[in-house]
Amino acid sequence: MLYRVNNFDSCQEIGTTPLEKYFYHIPKTGGRAYKKHNNLSKDGLCGKRNCSGNHTGGHIWITKKESINKTIIVSLRDPVDRFLSAYYYTKLGCSVKGGVHYNNPTISKLRNSFAWKNSPLEMLQYIQKEDKLLDDMGYFDFYSTYSWCKDIPKNSIELLDFVIIQREKGHPERYDGPKGFASQRTSIENENNILDIIHLVKELNPNDYTYFNDITGGEKICNGWL
Repeated sequence: MLYRVNNFDSCQEIGTTPLEKYFYHIPKTGGRAYKKHNNLSKDGLCGKRNCSGNHTGGHIWITKKESINKTIIVSLRDPVDRFLSAYYYTKLGCSVKGGVHYNNPTISKLRNSFAWKNSPLEMLQYIQKEDKLLDDMGYFDFYSTYSWCKDIPKNSIELLDFVIIQREKGHPERYDGPKGFASQRTSIENENNILDIIHLVKELNPNDYTYFNDITGGEKICNGWL
């Protein structure tokens, strides 16, 4: 889903002015915090020129055609931190009554699947045993950032370090639903088996560690990861 950063108007105006700037709301990259901090509309735009209206919530992949003549802001988050965020959100966040994804059927389906385990490490070990990558599993919040961006020309991408969003809004797992939800996950430093988790995330999500390095600012952001 794209959110216009400047001159937020109707979908029919998308793409009519070269280099319009949009924020790309990719799951677990601080999108809610970014939108709130920058006073962006709660409604997202799908990016299609012939779209007749706004779309509330959700995440939609953006194609190469839909990114033409746009600058797309992409928040880049440490893949280990992002995986753990997705894991604990799936485990805890969607079960909070009144939250924005309360009883989300996609998330509930994952929690009832063979791949869902009692710990992040066990889940990663299962995927490794299946000889698959995270992107192969089809689990929405766990898709790599690369998979969301691979169809966008690299010269259209403007990278934003997730750490900046984190500093602006406090705890990175805080978001505002009808009642709000604050993650109960421990800090990365105190996560059980963190070294094994880091190793497996790098193995099962390799593209996030290489794809963005030749985009301005990408190498510096990636060098700060675990």
